Amino acid sequence: MAAFAETNVEEAALAWVAELGYATANGQDTGPDAVRPERARCCWQGEGVPVETRRPDGNIGGEQARLVDLDDPDANDWLAVNQVTVIENGANRRADVVVYVNGLPLGVAELKNPGDGNATLDGAWNQLQTYKAQIPLLFRGNAALVISDGLAARIGSLTANRERFVVVIADEAHRSQYGFEARVERRTGEVSYGFARRLRDALPNASFIGFTGTPVETADVSTLAVFGDYTDVYDIGRAGGDGRAGAAADRPRAGAAGADQRHRRLDAARGGARQHPPGDAAVNQQ
Repeated sequence: MAAFAETNVEEAALAWVAELGYATANGQDTGPDAVRPERARCCWQGEGVPVETRRPDGNIGGEQARLVDLDDPDANDWLAVNQVTVIENGANRRADVVVYVNGLPLGVAELKNPGDGNATLDGAWNQLQTYKAQIPLLFRGNAALVISDGLAARIGSLTANRERFVVVIADEAHRSQYGFEARVERRTGEVSYGFARRLRDALPNASFIGFTGTPVETADVSTLAVFGDYTDVYDIGRAGGDGRAGAAADRPRAGAAGADQRHRRLDAARGGARQHPPGDAAVNQQ
């Protein structure tokens, strides 16, 4: 029986993303990668690239060309490549898997052999730190880093430390972070779920932390039901004590009637009850 190798993990990763509609390729067939930092910056900022175009009246005008179509994901070119060689300032490194969107390297995965006792997730994370230091242009527009040994996987942001891989932090957490329960479109019968359900299906082992200045508690959405109880509250009283706000008074909104029942229903949809941390509770759900 052939020994399990890191290449098996790479091949499995490419097979999974291929099922999602990505094209795949081997970096050894494509040659060293060259990353243009200005393209990555424009993409990440979201406003696009300034270009000149000839208008119908013959004049030359400026337009913004978006490098990523956020409104129609299928209109983008999705590509995952393994064994990507990147050369920068004399450093020659080979990333295990790089995910490109319209030619921009937005995701990098470092994979390890589960059959090697010395190949750990910590080792994969450390390898990414070496890449960030030696070939930083590969990460200018990075949206996600992934580490895996074929048995477990973790995802994190470009600047996340080891402990914060697979952690999801949502700013403005009262917006769009809902929808555990199925909704049926009456006209078509189509069943859909909200963003909260999609995130937890994609990242089942993640911890979710939300930041918001206006937690919502209404008949169909509840910030606390989604993220759990408060872990920290910075209110007007504390802001006044810190000298960041003038004298003011506020009255917290009372929870809507039936909130406990709705929380229990959402907990059941998630597959278990929430764990309530003691004391003051930014909103946090394990």
